[in-house]
Amino acid sequence: MTTDTLKQAAPKNSGISLGEFVLERLRGAIRDRRYQPGQRIREAEVTQWLGVSRTPVREAFRRLQADGLLVLTPWRGAQVVELGRQQVVELYTMRRALEGTAAGLAAEHASAAEVDLLFGLIEQDQAAQGEPGRLAKINRRFHEAIHGAAHNRYLLEALNVLDDSLALLKSTTYEVPGRAEAARQEHIVIAEAIRRRDAGGAEQAARAHISTAEEMELLRDAKDLASVEVLPNHLTLAAPDCYERLKGFAQQNPPVREQRHQDALWRALNAGIVDVVA
Repeated sequence: MTTDTLKQAAPKNSGISLGEFVLERLRGAIRDRRYQPGQRIREAEVTQWLGVSRTPVREAFRRLQADGLLVLTPWRGAQVVELGRQQVVELYTMRRALEGTAAGLAAEHASAAEVDLLFGLIEQDQAAQGEPGRLAKINRRFHEAIHGAAHNRYLLEALNVLDDSLALLKSTTYEVPGRAEAARQEHIVIAEAIRRRDAGGAEQAARAHISTAEEMELLRDAKDLASVEVLPNHLTLAAPDCYERLKGFAQQNPPVREQRHQDALWRALNAGIVDVVA
């Protein structure tokens, strides 16, 4: 990322401190993946980009470190955090609980306009098929619409914190072949449950949606396939029966039931990513 693409003047008489200004701009850049997980953020680059001194930049770095978004080391300076496999599992555990709760509350409290917004975003989603970046943004707006429709300020605060951590995932699961259409169908199920005021159904559909996204996250990166350990409700790829487990997972889960999805998983196995003992 260059300073030319991000150049932005510091606020004047805006009512916020320079430290807050820098903090929010850096947080936004991480959320928007302009700074990728593992990427270094140089003080000099930020000072030039935002037109501030090093002091507010260092203050923002420390606060982002406290929030778990940056790691500061003497030899590399500031670096965007990279999540390990166990951190991804923990993140999705929380996301499943919070998103399910939000969908259930939205079914109870959403206005007609908020429900219409959900279906409008689903229509936009269909129009954006084949564009992972655009689909990811629409997906984020869909979930944010559900969060708002829940009308619970404390839940919204917790979800906002979670959103920061989601930015630390390597990329969007919409890059997985077929995932976009599967996710759209899952969104329809969630939205329909909210529209008919079925709180239990909405929560269950949202939790299932996040569980499938988690499986895609864990399976997407070929380098991660060999490191998935035995966990409740998770696929085990390092075990002797990993081939049969993978086959069963593909057959039992609609998002990977289609032949093209199974083929992608078989190619990963055939490429020797994991040692299969059939």
